Parts: sequence; C-alpha cells; structure tokens
Amino acid sequence: MTTTTNQFPMSARLLFSRKEAALMLGLSERSITYAIDNNRLSITRYGRRTLIHRTELQRFARIDQPNFRVAA
Repeated sequence: MTTTTNQFPMSARLLFSRKEAALMLGLSERSITYAIDNNRLSITRYGRRTLIHRTELQRFARIDQPNFRVAA
C-alpha cells in the first residue's frame, strides 16, 4: 500500500500535490507544471498549495490513451 506523508493511502485521496501527481502518472514534476501552465491540466488552489483532483489526473492520462488507468 502506497502512503503519503499524512498516512492516508493514495487510493483514499481526492487531491494530490504536483509531486504526487507526477509519481502517479510516471512523469516528472516539471512535466506536470508544464501541463498546468499550458492549461492541459486543471488545478485547485488552497492558499499557496496547488492541488490536482483525482478525476482530473484520470482525464489527463486518457488524452492520448483512452484505456489508460491511474494506479491507486
């Protein structure tokens, strides 16, 4: 079971940091930032934190590969 620093399993979470999103998608943080900057990936801001919703990660993963599933 993969956990984050707050000890919630990734499968139970709805929002992810850039770093966590990159790990889930197998991309670099820089690639995630590029996707955000080019409006290919939507974000939610809470104060200074940039968070990405699970369904947005799934949508982004399916852009070029409609059968792709995000590992939880």
